[in-house]
Amino acid sequence: MDIRDLGSGGNTEYVMFIRMLILNSFFVAIAFWAYVEGWVGAVLAADSVYISRGIAGLGLLGLVMITARIFNVSQELNIARGYRRRVGNSAGNTQEKVDAWLRSTHSRIALFVDAYRSARAEDKPVLLEQFRLTMTSKLQIFSSIAEWLVVLGLIGTVVGIRIGTGAIDPTAFRDINLVVPLLKNVIGAFYIAFDTTIVGACAALWLDANLKWILRPGMAQLVNEAVRIGVTRNGK
Repeated sequence: MDIRDLGSGGNTEYVMFIRMLILNSFFVAIAFWAYVEGWVGAVLAADSVYISRGIAGLGLLGLVMITARIFNVSQELNIARGYRRRVGNSAGNTQEKVDAWLRSTHSRIALFVDAYRSARAEDKPVLLEQFRLTMTSKLQIFSSIAEWLVVLGLIGTVVGIRIGTGAIDPTAFRDINLVVPLLKNVIGAFYIAFDTTIVGACAALWLDANLKWILRPGMAQLVNEAVRIGVTRNGK
């Protein structure tokens, strides 16, 4: 019997990934609504220094990266569920066959379980802590990107204000024909200041929601599942 055919179940649930799709559909709907209302076009039209475009690009990159990470963690959780189902299904699934199936997945859970079970008793707490730290460190990049988005938004605010104040020419108020162009330049600069702040905050909020509501709880669940399988021989 092929170890991949043991029992029922497999990497087909992707519950965590589906939750991510539901969450992001809400944000996509808001973004589409803003586009229909013309707000996106207004931001792009005022973005003469391309800061808002840069923020949006970084935010999109962060969303692509976190989507890939969520998909990977969802796969790992499905492997853990598949392992427990196979253990619970006694129809020809010996412990050796189930363990062989787990090793065949070449997953992070499989690597941790093999290392944990083969480690000496005094080394297991250290191994467990290393695994927790490794999983936690993989979240740091997304927290950093969210912070960068906010900082870039604030930089855009400062740049916009600087452009606006630099465009003010006191002598222009002596000629009515120069006042209107002056006001247009100042208003355009302050649009840059406000728009970059809004874009940075919205992009950071979008990414942070995926991190705190989807990826971080999923990563914690993954660590718990790996420890549960590794510590308890039969995975129950």
